[in-house]
Amino acid sequence: MNKLVLIIVTVFSVTYSHCQKYIGFKIGCNYSLIESKSEHYTNDIESKFSYEVGVNAKIPIIENFDLVSELEYINYSTHIHSIGFSPSHSRDYNYDLKLGYLSINILPQYSIGKNKLFFFNIGPYLSILVHSNMSGVLEGYGPTADFTGEILSGSANNYFKNVDAGFLTSAGLRIKMANQLYISPQIRYRYGLVNFGDDYFVAYDMPIYIRSLSFSVTLEAKIKD
Repeated sequence: MNKLVLIIVTVFSVTYSHCQKYIGFKIGCNYSLIESKSEHYTNDIESKFSYEVGVNAKIPIIENFDLVSELEYINYSTHIHSIGFSPSHSRDYNYDLKLGYLSINILPQYSIGKNKLFFFNIGPYLSILVHSNMSGVLEGYGPTADFTGEILSGSANNYFKNVDAGFLTSAGLRIKMANQLYISPQIRYRYGLVNFGDDYFVAYDMPIYIRSLSFSVTLEAKIKD
């Protein structure tokens, strides 16, 4: 995982050092829309609000088209209640889950209007799970064990896949504040393609996919002609 983090940081640093014309800092909130469907579990997933922060570099390509690269930290918060049952075993997971990802996003961007007032982008992302926390209980039994009252706490990194990838799309406004300073409020939807619940709690497969809706504000400055 450390190698993947290094690759993400290196890619962003190279883009920043050699290509970008603008650099920005963003802060925002997200609403997790994590989805799960399973033949073996009944899942009740409660979405919650959390936060995200990041930096970006923007390269003008041609008129009205730019390439945006972003490095961001995203924290997802949710509550999961999963129930699985068979004649030989029972599992009842009931816990709060927080997942913190370091993500690099590559977003071709199209702008319209005077001074590129409105913009829209869509592109791929790659995320690495760098921090997680769970808090709850596990009830149930198995052929050789009783799980009643087992506490779920601490890091959840070992229970889920560490890599997520997919696509995201954003739309927003680019408002000029000063000669070379802009502010950009935007909304974004993230669509994950990786089942990070594979081997759920090292026991079963429970397909879980990242989905989120976020609102953020970016402060952007021109730093190179």
